[in-house]
Amino acid sequence: MITAKVDKYSTRKSSLPKFILVSLLFCIINVNLADAFQQAAVSDFSVSSDKKVHNIHRPDIRSEQKAWTRWWWMGNAVTKEGITHQLEKMAEANFGGVEISPIYGVEGYEAAYVDYLSREWMELLEHTVQESKRLGMKVDMITGTGWPFGDNHVTTEDAARRLVVQTYRLSSGETLPQRIQHSNRRNMEKADLHLLKGYSSAGYSADLTSFVDDAGQLNWTPESGSGNWQLIALFNDWTNMQVKRAAPGAEGHVMDPFSEKALENYLARFDSAFEPYDKGVLRAFFNDSYEVERANWTHDFLDQFQKYRSYDLRDYIGLFYGVQNAELANRDIESTTDEIRRRIQTDFHQTIHDLALNRFVKPWVDWAHSKGSLARNQAHGFPGNILDIYGAADIPETEIFGQSQFRIPGLRKNQVVSHRVDAPNPLILKFTSSAAHVEGRLLASSETATWLDEHFMVSLSQLRPHTDMQFIAGINHTIYHGTTYSPEEEDWPGWKFYASTHFAPANTFWDDLGDFNRYMANTQSYLQYGIPDNDILLYFPIHDLWQADNGNAGEPYYIRVHNPNRWFYGTNMGNTAEILWGRGFAFDYISDSQILRLETLNAELHSGNTSYAAVVVPGITSIPLSTAQKLMELARNGGTVIFKGNLPQTVPGYHNYREDEQSLKKLFGDLHFQPTGYSGVLRAAVGSGQILSGNNSEALLNIAGIHREALVDTGLSYIRRSNEYGRHYFLTNLYGEAVDGWIPLAGHAETVVIFDPLTEKAGKAMKRMGTEGTVEIYMQMKPGESRIIRTYKESAPEFPIWSYHQPTGEQYELNGSWQIEFKKGGPALPTPVITERLVSWTNFSRDAERFAGTATYSLKFDLPDNPASSWKLSLGRVAESARVIINGQPAGSVWAHPFELIIPEEQLKIGENELEIHVTNLMINRIIDMDRRGIRWQKFYDINMVDINYQPFDASGWQPMESGLLGPVTLTPLSIFELPEFD
Repeated sequence: MITAKVDKYSTRKSSLPKFILVSLLFCIINVNLADAFQQAAVSDFSVSSDKKVHNIHRPDIRSEQKAWTRWWWMGNAVTKEGITHQLEKMAEANFGGVEISPIYGVEGYEAAYVDYLSREWMELLEHTVQESKRLGMKVDMITGTGWPFGDNHVTTEDAARRLVVQTYRLSSGETLPQRIQHSNRRNMEKADLHLLKGYSSAGYSADLTSFVDDAGQLNWTPESGSGNWQLIALFNDWTNMQVKRAAPGAEGHVMDPFSEKALENYLARFDSAFEPYDKGVLRAFFNDSYEVERANWTHDFLDQFQKYRSYDLRDYIGLFYGVQNAELANRDIESTTDEIRRRIQTDFHQTIHDLALNRFVKPWVDWAHSKGSLARNQAHGFPGNILDIYGAADIPETEIFGQSQFRIPGLRKNQVVSHRVDAPNPLILKFTSSAAHVEGRLLASSETATWLDEHFMVSLSQLRPHTDMQFIAGINHTIYHGTTYSPEEEDWPGWKFYASTHFAPANTFWDDLGDFNRYMANTQSYLQYGIPDNDILLYFPIHDLWQADNGNAGEPYYIRVHNPNRWFYGTNMGNTAEILWGRGFAFDYISDSQILRLETLNAELHSGNTSYAAVVVPGITSIPLSTAQKLMELARNGGTVIFKGNLPQTVPGYHNYREDEQSLKKLFGDLHFQPTGYSGVLRAAVGSGQILSGNNSEALLNIAGIHREALVDTGLSYIRRSNEYGRHYFLTNLYGEAVDGWIPLAGHAETVVIFDPLTEKAGKAMKRMGTEGTVEIYMQMKPGESRIIRTYKESAPEFPIWSYHQPTGEQYELNGSWQIEFKKGGPALPTPVITERLVSWTNFSRDAERFAGTATYSLKFDLPDNPASSWKLSLGRVAESARVIINGQPAGSVWAHPFELIIPEEQLKIGENELEIHVTNLMINRIIDMDRRGIRWQKFYDINMVDINYQPFDASGWQPMESGLLGPVTLTPLSIFELPEFD
C-alpha cells in the first residue's frame, strides 16, 4: 500500500528510538489495481510568489484523490451516447470516478429499460469503463440494484431470515389443542420449526421438537402431576423484506446475510455476467449500509451457535426468554438468572457478528478480489462489531446524513425541515478511518451529503464544512450522494433521486462545482499521502454494550451512525473519546480481534504499517480473557497499556466464564502497582513495558510520553499524518473564532510550510520555538477556512514566505449603481435591473422571484489612494456562490464562508475600476414555481419524491429563498507583515 520510507517522530517521553516505518509493498490482485493500493507519489509543485517560482513537495492528483459520485441509473434507461455525455461533464467538473447504482425507473421510459446484468447492460457497463478510462476516471459498481443485496432470483430458501418465538400453555394430563406452527404473513408458507422446549411449574423441562408431526400437531401429553407447562417454539421465518429501490425486474427478496450458500447463489449471476470479461473491469464492488431489517437467524443458526460458543443454546432457551425453571439447577447456583441471560444474550450477538463477518463480508470481499476488483463496504448498521466489518473491506465507508452544527458566522441552516436527524459527528466517522488505519488500508471513504438539506436547497457553502469535518475524522475519499443519470433532452430539473444532493449538470451550482472539486482533490491528495500519525488506540468494548443490552432476547444490536445515543454517547468509551478529542490527542479505535494482531516493536505497538504509543482501555466491566492476555503480552514486550478507571473484573459470555473470570483476576492480581506522583494514577512494570491505571486521562497520557496537539485550544481541529520528510496536518476552523496568532505543533520541525488547498498558494510559515523543543507557527484562519501544514524535520528547499496580511486602513464599502443582468438559467431570464441597494433579486419581479441561475452584478468604483500591497474583497452575504472579475481579469470564485478574496495590487488601479460578480443562486425558487403551477416533474416509480420528513415532496407552499449578492461589498487595504520572532 504505502512504499515511502517515513520517519515518524513525536515528543513522547520515552527512551524509544525514532519511528521506523515498516516499508511494505502489499500484494496486488491485478496490475490494473496497483495505483489503488499504492501511495500517492510526491512531485514538485510550482508556486509563484513574489514573482519567483519555487518548488514544494506535493502529492500528485490521481482519480482517487478527486471526489467521486454515486451514479444512479434509473430503470437502467441509459444509452452509450448519454453515458459519454455525462461522463465528459463530470470530468470537466474534476470528478475522479463514479459508482453505478441501478434503481427504480421513470414514467414514460419503460421501453428504454435495460435488464440488469443482461448482455446489453454489460455492454453499457463496458462502455462506461472505457469512457471513464479515456477521461482519467474510474468506475465502481454496487453488487446489485437498490439495497441491500437481493433480487428476484433470491428464493425463499435464501431469503433473509428471522427468529419467531411462540409460546403455548398446557396443563398436565392434557393434549395441546392448537397446532405448533407459524405461517409467514406475506406468502402464508409455513416456517420451519427449529425447536420446541417445555418447562413445568414443578421444575421439569423437556425437548419436545421430535414430538411435533409435519402437520404441527404435538403428539405428547405431560404426565399427571407434573404441573402446568409453558412451551416455547422457535420458528425459522422469512423477514419478508424486499430490496429497497430496486431496478425494474430486479425486485425480490433480500438475501440471507448469515448464509454463505445464499451469498454464493446470489453472486452466481454476477459470475455469469462477468465471465467474458478480463479481471479488473471495475475498481471496486460496493455494498451499501446494512439495512436488513429484523434479520437475526439462518437455517443452521443453532448449530453455528454451538460451534462458535462451545455450548448448545437449545439447553438455555427457557432462560433466554425469561422462563423461571430449573435450567440453572446444579450449574450456576452463584449467578442470578438475569446475569446468565445477559451473558447468553452477549453470545447471541457475538454469533450474529461472526456469521455476518465470516459468511457474508469476508466471502464477498474474496469474491470481489477474484474478479480483480476491490471491495468497498459500509459496515454501519451491521449487528456486530463494525470495526471488524469495516476493516474486512479494502475501502471501508461511512456516511454523512443530515446537517451538523458549526460555529461559522452566516452559515445557512435548514429553513424548512422540521424532521430532526442525528447530526454527523467526527467521533462517529472515526470508526471507519480507524479500521482503515489499523488494518493498513489506504482509503477510508464516505457517502457524503445524503439529506444534507432539503431537496434543491444544498449550497456549496453548506457542503464544505461537512467535507472538512469528515477530513478531520480521517476520511480521505469522498463519494457524493449523488448524481442521477438524466438524458440530455430531458426537461429541467431532469431525473432526480429521492434522498440526495443533486450533483448533476442541472444544478445551478454545477459551474462552481469544478472549483469545489479542485479543493477536494488538493485536500484528499494530502490525506492519502504518507501514513496515519495517531498516538493512541482506544479500545471499543463491544461486549459491555452487548451484555448491558436490555432489548428483547434475540433482537439484533445494530451499530448505526444514526443512533450513537444508544451505543456511544454517555458510555465510558464515548466519554473518553470526547475527552481525548477535545484535548487534542490523536487516536484510533480498535477492536478485540484487531488487538490480537498487534505487535510490539521498539516499545511501540504496530498494526499494518502504522504504529501507536499506547492502548487505552476505557472504564469497562468485562473484557475477553484473550484480549486481556494479549494486552499483557504487549506490555511485557515493551508496550504501554492504560486502563482508564478500574481494571475489568469479569469476562463476557457464558461458556467457561467462571474459569476465565478467575484467570482474568489472577492476571491482573499479579500486577504490582506503584504510585506515580499523580493523584490516583498508578503504574505497574510488566516486562520491559508498563500498565497504567487511573481516572486522570491527561496524567495517564503524560506518563506514557504522549503529548496532545494544543492547537485545539484555539478552536482549530486537525488530522495528522507522517511522510518521508516529516509530518503534514489538515487544519480547519469549524468551531472557533478567527485565529490570528501563534499556534503550537507537537514535535520539532526545521521548516514549516503552509498550503491553502482552496487557492493553491503556499509559503514558509513564521516559526518560533515553543516549550519542550516544540515549534509554534503563526496562523491566520477565519471560521470556515482550512489549511495544509507541512513540517520538515530537516532543512527544506528554499520556500517563499507565507503572506500574512494586516489592514493598513479603513474598510471601504463599494456603493453606487449596480447593474444586474441575468445571464443563465430559467424558467426565463428576468429583465435587467439597476439598483443602489443590494437586496435579494427575488424582490425585483415575478420572473426574478422564480429564477434559478446566474446573474452578473457590475459596478464601477474608484480605488482609494492608499498604499497597499493587496486588497481584501469581501462580498458579505452571498446567495449562494460567486465568480469575481476585476478590470476584465478573473480574480477567483467564492462559494463558501468567509466569501472573501485577496486581490493583488497590480489587478487594481488608482482611479476607476470595473467589478463584475457572477452570482448563482440555488434551484429551489424555480422548483417552488413549478410546483405552484402544477408542472409535473416528479414522475418516478417506487418512492418517487419525498421531502426529508419522508412526506410527499411539495414546495408550492414554501417561500422563495433569498438570492443574489446581498453584501455589503467592501475593500480593505492590506500589507504583508513579518514578526520579529520569525527565525
